[in-house]
Amino acid sequence: MTGAGGTLPTPNTGVKPDGLTPVLLVSYYFPPSGGPGVQRVLKFVRYLPQFGFRPLVLTVPEDAAFPVLDPSLGADVPAEAIVRRAPILELYSVYGWLTGRKSRGRDLDIDAVSARPSGFVARLLRAVRGAVFIPDGRVGWVASGTRAGVRFAREERARVVFASGPPFTTHWIAARVARRVGLPLVLDLRDPWTRAPFYPTRPGWARRLDERLEANCLRQAAAVLTVNRAIRDDLLARHADLDPNRFHVVPNGFDPADFEGKTPRKGPVLTLTHTGSLHASRIPRALLTALTRWIEEEPERADDVVLRFVGRLDSEMESLLRRPPFDRIARIEGYRPHGESVQSLLDAHLLLLLIVDDPQSRGMLTGKLFEYLGSGTPILALAPEGEAAEIVRATKAGRVVQPDDTDTLLEVLREAHASVRAGQPAFPPAAPSAILAYSRPELTRRVAEIFRSVGGSA
Repeated sequence: MTGAGGTLPTPNTGVKPDGLTPVLLVSYYFPPSGGPGVQRVLKFVRYLPQFGFRPLVLTVPEDAAFPVLDPSLGADVPAEAIVRRAPILELYSVYGWLTGRKSRGRDLDIDAVSARPSGFVARLLRAVRGAVFIPDGRVGWVASGTRAGVRFAREERARVVFASGPPFTTHWIAARVARRVGLPLVLDLRDPWTRAPFYPTRPGWARRLDERLEANCLRQAAAVLTVNRAIRDDLLARHADLDPNRFHVVPNGFDPADFEGKTPRKGPVLTLTHTGSLHASRIPRALLTALTRWIEEEPERADDVVLRFVGRLDSEMESLLRRPPFDRIARIEGYRPHGESVQSLLDAHLLLLLIVDDPQSRGMLTGKLFEYLGSGTPILALAPEGEAAEIVRATKAGRVVQPDDTDTLLEVLREAHASVRAGQPAFPPAAPSAILAYSRPELTRRVAEIFRSVGGSA
């Protein structure tokens, strides 16, 4: 059991003299957690006061089993926010101990998505995980999170309850809190719930139970936010009784403030950078093949091309990068604080966006796409036709190549290399006006309008 250390004192006077309307936000990921899962809620929290709302953040203790830590993100929490931390029984920690994996460092979340069961014990534990961790490995937060959320909402007189997932335990907690306190519920899905590519293998009864939980939360919600059309359309197709007007596509975005005071430090060597987590399903085999061919045909390229990974990698990808010829050009840097990750975007000549060509991934709009847009650095998207490809083309932010098209990819790399050698951008950069709709303040304004529409009064 993780303790409740880090709880901030909260007065019980309700709406404060500044007139901000309180809204309860339930999120597992919050500073000192790092990684992509924290960014969306954190930026909503940062900008909601500008639109009349006081964020009441219900989260887990600071020593929870976050895959990575980034205490620097705490600087984004505004003075108007109130943060309360409720204890959690971290089932992933138990699972990690039994399987010999750590919950930090050699990232358990990467392993849980990527690893294949090996041996009887590993297969048994994965079967137990699929049957017991419903809706996910954070289910040990439901009881304490609900109790804390009810108290928090009542003491601070919240007007709306909001939850962002995954993990979707947050949705279950928020639904329970909203029902007990009598408040409108707003759910935010950053990934699909029961249709995610990383959804665990479950016995039929466990899948049905999870699907019923998903359906009940959605029916209760006064509004549902999704980061892309694909998630929205799937939910509406599977839940025909839901009102489409309650669904809102609010994509991820970038925060202009993250780039303030930073300047590009581009060198003469063509630098291709990928930031964030890279799971086994997204290993860019066509890119690796194209680079291998290029170096075989032009050995000097091994001295003036850099392949940079800033973030967590699947173990198979790490192994590939440590073999020739990639051992000469690859830079494996691991997770970095968000500010350093943002700087790496500015320092690159090309930013790699990697999306798998399968039905579940074609609608994927990862958070990194929008930070890539905010950086102004050209994007090389290895992506199928879908929402990400549409955005890259609509904003003129880079080039889109089919994920398995090695020949075209090699041509594009040579073109970019020639441009950089000539002192030019790898591709023509996007116009700043084309990406303003994806700024975090603008997206938070839209969320604030949704809060008002369901009963908030800011």
